[in-house]
Amino acid sequence: MVEKSTWHDEWGNVDQVKKPEFFVKFIDLTRIKWNAMARADPEGFYAFLDIKNGNKILDIGCGTGVFLRPLAESIDPSCRIVGVDNSEIMINEAIKRAEGLNLPVEYRVGDAHALDFAAESFDRCYANFVLMHLESPKQALSEMKRVLRPGGLIVVDEPDWDSQVINSKNLQLTRRIVHFISDSLQNGIIGRQLTEFYHELGLVDIEVSGQITTWPNYPVFKEWWIEGGIDKASSAGIASREELADWLQDLDERDKTGRFFSAFTAYRVSGRKP
Repeated sequence: MVEKSTWHDEWGNVDQVKKPEFFVKFIDLTRIKWNAMARADPEGFYAFLDIKNGNKILDIGCGTGVFLRPLAESIDPSCRIVGVDNSEIMINEAIKRAEGLNLPVEYRVGDAHALDFAAESFDRCYANFVLMHLESPKQALSEMKRVLRPGGLIVVDEPDWDSQVINSKNLQLTRRIVHFISDSLQNGIIGRQLTEFYHELGLVDIEVSGQITTWPNYPVFKEWWIEGGIDKASSAGIASREELADWLQDLDERDKTGRFFSAFTAYRVSGRKP
């Protein structure tokens, strides 16, 4: 049994880690394309939220506010976005970045498992790569449903880390590492489980779409996804230290020559509260 929340799954505890600035940097570097697409066509990009004038939107695990800031810059001023994150560092960064922009947003520290809002307070709830890190994704979804008004929409984007591909000379070892890392996360296969959870919650009009995402930045991929796990992978018997070092060196060389490639599948699942 692989221990959960090991080297790279510290998103649920950002304020206590040694290098919290890494997580801010990670969000920035992995959302460059997201922001460009969102700002180029915000109406089309955020069509999945089906925003109506006067809607109140809850952004769960908002981080620095990057996911919905382009939406805040473009929606009708009668709308309101509320971002919640359990990290005070992230919330302070989100507030700082929104300062002086006069956007219809507010940010506050909060726990996705126990939202500090009255029932039926929001029209939309959104979470982007958040449930994968939570102790109880079902509880978080239940809380989203509680604070949602009847007819409101829950939309969640989550990966399935078992789907990750990494171009490497050692295919069999790569497969073992991918599964080891997926198993080490709190909820590494959450993407494939969302529809089941939605049905259990009694949500209706459930829709699913998938998207293949490539890693845009090798150094970030290496630091978060691979480097810290080499020792633990060795201790778990995945491979020897020498084999793992050789595997990592191969990835480094591929990056230097423009041959590095890695991608994974993420799923967007939406459902309405009856």
